[in-house]
Amino acid sequence: MKPAPWTQTGWIDDVTAWIDGNVGRTGPLEVVKEAPISAVIKVPTQEGDAYFKEPRDLPLFAHEPVVTQGLAEIFPTRIPAVLAIEENRRWMLSADCGMPLDNRIDEAVRRRVLQLYTHLQVEVAGRADELLEIGCLDRRLDRLERQLESHFDGPLIDSLLTEEQIDQLAQEVPRFRRFQKNKHSASSRRGFH
Repeated sequence: MKPAPWTQTGWIDDVTAWIDGNVGRTGPLEVVKEAPISAVIKVPTQEGDAYFKEPRDLPLFAHEPVVTQGLAEIFPTRIPAVLAIEENRRWMLSADCGMPLDNRIDEAVRRRVLQLYTHLQVEVAGRADELLEIGCLDRRLDRLERQLESHFDGPLIDSLLTEEQIDQLAQEVPRFRRFQKNKHSASSRRGFH
C-alpha cells in the first residue's frame, strides 16, 4: 500500500495553499487527526472554524468529499456545509459541526445526537437511488454479500485490525449468508423479490 499523502514532503504546503485559496484563514492550522485512512486539519476563520479532510482513495470507501457535498445538499440542516472540494485529490473543507462526541460531552447531549443520527439513517434508508446518484457505494444487503470477503484482505485491514479481529469478522460471513438466504426465502414465499 502506498504511503498516506499526509506523510509526504510538501503535502502540508500544498494543503495550506489550497485552504488559503478557499477560505480566509485567521490563524495557524491545527492537525486534529492523522490516521491510516484520513487526515483532518482545523482551520480558524472569521466565520468560525472550518475543517479540512483528506480521506484515502480506497475501494472500501466512497469518494467522501463528493458524497458529503451531496448529503449536505439533501440535508442542509443536518450535514455540515461543504465549503470547497478538490475532487482529484479528495480534499474537502467543511464548516464546523460542533463539539466532538468524546468523553468531555454530557451523556444526555451525546444520546440526543445519536438519536438524531439514527433518525437520519432511518430517513435515508428509503432513498437508495438518490444516495447512489450522489456517489454512495451500493452496500445493500443483497450486494454486500458478494463484497464481504474482499473486505477482510489487504494491507489496510491488516493495519487497522488484529489477526484475531479479522478472523472473528470472517467467521461471521457464513452467518450473514444464512441470514440473507433465509430473508430471501421468506420474501419469495410472500411473493416479494
